[in-house]
Amino acid sequence: GMCLATEAGQQYLFYREDTDDLRLDLSGAAGERPAVAVDAKRAYHEIDLGRLAAKEFVWTAPYTSDWAIAVGDFEE
Repeated sequence: GMCLATEAGQQYLFYREDTDDLRLDLSGAAGERPAVAVDAKRAYHEIDLGRLAAKEFVWTAPYTSDWAIAVGDFEE
């Protein structure tokens, strides 16, 4: 998988293909951050993951696909 992150730890984008789990390292995050998951192979639909703590953990998807997880506030 891959991860893009802002330098200040405000926003993260995780992506992994053909998987049913993603390892997220938010230990550098600026506190709890809102998060959503999106199946990249289906029509756009966000799965609300709530607020995630600044720590490492594994997210388990409901099924195998190409998954993206956006962490942080992306609204301007």
